[in-house]
Amino acid sequence: MEEGLFELESRGFTVERNALDFSGRLYVNVELFRRLIDNLISNVGKYGDSTQLVRAEYRIEQGMLTIGLHNAVRQDGNRPESTRIGLKTCEKIARDHRGTFTSETDGQTFSVCISLPCEEK
Repeated sequence: MEEGLFELESRGFTVERNALDFSGRLYVNVELFRRLIDNLISNVGKYGDSTQLVRAEYRIEQGMLTIGLHNAVRQDGNRPESTRIGLKTCEKIARDHRGTFTSETDGQTFSVCISLPCEEK
């Protein structure tokens, strides 16, 4: 996730992180998890407003690592149409890992929340 956030910063986005100090294990297929994160970062790059803050948050609740990503939606008229295929892929990947994936937009802001089982040390 951090790799993707650094990529957004290199493209001019400002990222605010609300991170935790996590020591534990997350059991995922690394290739699929990377695909999930890459889809999310790609969506922010394509549809996000680079003049507005991107917020990333990480927390652990009841044995689940939750990752939230929130950004403003670009309003300049140059935004490509979305098929939402990438979001459906993210949802399937999270479900396949016994987790959840939700996304919301009101046309102004976009938020996703990924929750995956984790084992704290």
